[in-house]
Amino acid sequence: MRTFTHEITALLGASINALIFGNRRNEARHR
Repeated sequence: MRTFTHEITALLGASINALIFGNRRNEARHR
């Protein structure tokens, strides 16, 4: 169960990271 939770957390973190990175890239592109 611990590994399962860790996998979900890692996936969620990666998703959020990609979202933030995409947002920053979009902002820089807009400017």
